[in-house]
Amino acid sequence: MNLRNLFIASLVFSLAACATNPGNQAQKDTSVNGAEVIGEKLLAAPPAGWHTIYSLNNNITRLTDFVPAEETESEWSTKLSFESHQSLAEVDPISIVMGELDSTSSTCEPIESFNLFSGEENNYPTSVRLTFCGENAHSGLGEVSISKVIQGNDYLYIIKLLNRRPVFTDSDHAMPEAEIAAWAQYFSDISLCDETRDAHPCPTPTDE
Repeated sequence: MNLRNLFIASLVFSLAACATNPGNQAQKDTSVNGAEVIGEKLLAAPPAGWHTIYSLNNNITRLTDFVPAEETESEWSTKLSFESHQSLAEVDPISIVMGELDSTSSTCEPIESFNLFSGEENNYPTSVRLTFCGENAHSGLGEVSISKVIQGNDYLYIIKLLNRRPVFTDSDHAMPEAEIAAWAQYFSDISLCDETRDAHPCPTPTDE
């Protein structure tokens, strides 16, 4: 096992160790259009200073894209997306991340992908995947992406990081390990809960 694969293995272990605990959320947003959500809620928020470049919000689909403060809708290197789809609530998260991988594989060379976690978090089926795309045929850039998919009772939730970088030939030269670790921790801190269902408890003030 090379050093990169050993590092990925340690991320897998760390994410799996955190899978059962809905508490300790570093950041959270439990509102929709400024109104507090009662019931199923995604505990997540973009990093401090990031701003919205696109938003769609209705009862069926919610989608918001964020980029760092110094980047714009047309000029960005890193984008974070939060999606929730009512029509996909019955779809298994693993099938979503593998479908994304199939789509990425059709435009990327070389490609390397790792399952960081697949199982249950707070009794919700969840899958997290890290993918390295050496060169995207459309953008002419390399890409590093992390996707987390959670199957809720009301919606399917997709949280995705897409980082565009200079072309690389192997994952060892894609992104510094410290940066990957920081994003992996960010994604592990995102969870789903429902204060109306005992099976999916939300954090209490003592958990935070």
